[in-house]
Amino acid sequence: MSGTQRSGKAVASSSRKRVRTGTTIPPAPAVPRGKTQRYGAKAVTSEGKKWYKSHTEAKYFSDVILDDVNLEREFPHIRRRLQELHMGFIFQDPSECNISVVREFYANWKPDARSHFVTVRGVEVQLTPSVINQLLGTADSPSDVLTAINISPPYQQIRHALSGAQSTAKWIRHGHRDVILDDVNLEREFPHIRRRLQELHMGFIFQDPSECNISVVREFYANWKPDARSHFVTVRGVEVQLTPSAINQLLGTADSPADVLTAINISPPYQQIRHALSGAQSTAKWIRHGHRGYHQSYPYAHMNREARVWLKMVMNCLIPGLHFTEVTRDRVCLVYALMKDLPINVGAVLKSAMRKARVHRGRRYAFGGLITNLCRRAGVPEESVDYMAPLFTTPLDITKTKGPENMHGPTLTTAERNRRDEMIMARMFGLEMLRHRNGCRASTQEQLDEVATKYPLNEQAEALLGLGRAFIEPVWDDVPTDEDKRRTMSDSESDSEADEGDLLAIEGTGGNANMDE
Repeated sequence: MSGTQRSGKAVASSSRKRVRTGTTIPPAPAVPRGKTQRYGAKAVTSEGKKWYKSHTEAKYFSDVILDDVNLEREFPHIRRRLQELHMGFIFQDPSECNISVVREFYANWKPDARSHFVTVRGVEVQLTPSVINQLLGTADSPSDVLTAINISPPYQQIRHALSGAQSTAKWIRHGHRDVILDDVNLEREFPHIRRRLQELHMGFIFQDPSECNISVVREFYANWKPDARSHFVTVRGVEVQLTPSAINQLLGTADSPADVLTAINISPPYQQIRHALSGAQSTAKWIRHGHRGYHQSYPYAHMNREARVWLKMVMNCLIPGLHFTEVTRDRVCLVYALMKDLPINVGAVLKSAMRKARVHRGRRYAFGGLITNLCRRAGVPEESVDYMAPLFTTPLDITKTKGPENMHGPTLTTAERNRRDEMIMARMFGLEMLRHRNGCRASTQEQLDEVATKYPLNEQAEALLGLGRAFIEPVWDDVPTDEDKRRTMSDSESDSEADEGDLLAIEGTGGNANMDE
């Protein structure tokens, strides 16, 4: 054995090293001294300045070449298919890439202008599928077949081709689509919830979704100015009325006063909410804001089954959302009002949810069918190139939910369970160190008290170990803080990228206060 061999574990390695090819390029070097840059940001139009500034060289996805040798050996049919499409360029060495010109090209391109030319450094560059095919040597085939597949995909054939005929794979649906609820199972398992919805005239949540013109809906949200305190939104030159009364009239819901739900959002009855959603014996605690300490959200794990069914209806039909782990305060207050048969203005709730989608950054927008009908009633013109969203008519069964598991003690969130286990492990460590220190001698009460002081246990850990009471109602959590009193409405959305400091005032609409954040 050679004396120069390195010590350590012997690791088997292949004889051929793998070379990783990255797609990120280094940033552009600085302009040399004595030279000036004639183009760059100076050659970009005013509309493309923002794109040019945000899309630096680091965001460029560089060209790569594929290994045709291994592809030919393992998948010859894929290689033949690429040859039929004349796509040999993906195996050729990449050509030179002038990143400066490419960035100016993208920044000056106006896709919405329906033009086949892009102005780059004063020159008109033609950009059409035919020109691209001619440059790459690919066939100029018709594109209507692929366009038809994109518009109306054959979902079953795609699943069979990509995953096999025995596959149970499911497409990932858009989170905030218009859904319809399954009233049959709801009537069978929760007849009182069905009667409550009938009292509120909310039959629209069980009806097939109406047409949704996404182009009009996006223009509606973009032109809406919530801070202007106006009840109209200008869409394609037409004034569209947006009030709770107009929404209620369109949906057929009752135009009830909104002040009851508004008062609950301003000053929530925390103890009554906990008893209604989790039971009188629940130890659930509100999740506080990290810095300001106000009541921000309620843990889903502590909700009973009926509250979870109500929450699913709220998250799908009234205040759309995706995250169920921590339920925001406005949704919790709405679920409480629904369970306690309090008057609810559905139009005010929907307008409030629409307003959040407009003012909060990163928030998804919804209610496309409702907005499309509002615009059509106002006479907003539509055109043939508008994008009509596909409709999903499969009912959603909101009764398919489990209640909290209380067989092995009180229900805890993941954070609470981890904290409890950590405190128990710390106490065990303290007791073990005390045993090593005392040896065979018994520990005194003073020593045990010292360990208990150094390694304390919370109420969940004491209940698990049988050292404390099995139930301690967290009444201290029901006391509003000073920050709660300063925040007159519910918190900003925790499942969006919105600034948590944004506060939205109450809107007055037709004599009724609107429930806004």
